[in-house]
Amino acid sequence: MMNNDHTPNPLLEATLRELYLDKKLSGCQIATRLNTTNDRVYCYLRKYNIPRRPKKSIGGYNRKLPTDEILRHLYLDEHLSSNKIAKRYGLTSCSSCCKRLRMMGIVRPETGVDSRHCKPNRVKHSKGYALTYIPNHPRADVNGYVWDHILVVEKHIGNLLSETLIVHHIDFDRTNNDINNLHVCTGKENSKLNFRINHLAKELMVRGILKFSSEKGYYLMS
Repeated sequence: MMNNDHTPNPLLEATLRELYLDKKLSGCQIATRLNTTNDRVYCYLRKYNIPRRPKKSIGGYNRKLPTDEILRHLYLDEHLSSNKIAKRYGLTSCSSCCKRLRMMGIVRPETGVDSRHCKPNRVKHSKGYALTYIPNHPRADVNGYVWDHILVVEKHIGNLLSETLIVHHIDFDRTNNDINNLHVCTGKENSKLNFRINHLAKELMVRGILKFSSEKGYYLMS
């Protein structure tokens, strides 16, 4: 009888267990290594009763929504959108989250403080500054947020701060909005402060107190 050269060799159970269970390779990775198809790999996994691993998201979390209690807290108390909740739990779509909320009878109103469209009261800027949502403030940005250090100074002086003035963080910590850490100055004065800081840094480098690490990419005290 003539052999059929086109008949693929069966996948060995021991090989599949080693690759899938021990080495944690995916079905696609196993198929590539064994020169076969992804469907054929999973077909043999079922044939040998090899248990499937739970699906994981990119962040390593199970693709599963939280409990009703946690979901209620995230949506109503933390004001997270269904999309943000889905991303937090590694879901590729927010549809299952929306469906669960509807089943729980939870729907935020269209308008008002608790609206689904309401912006969070406080946010953090990518540069580290904290902002508060006050859309009617003269110095609010296009999204309605005002720098917290501006608000702290205005509360201290009991008046609005002129738009020509700048608030400088004395200790360079942008999260430290204690009034004793804030210095109000003009744009010109702020430029002088930055110039003086650079001048002091240069003096420290000359004295060997401050140095730049090429490996780490930042300045260090010697």
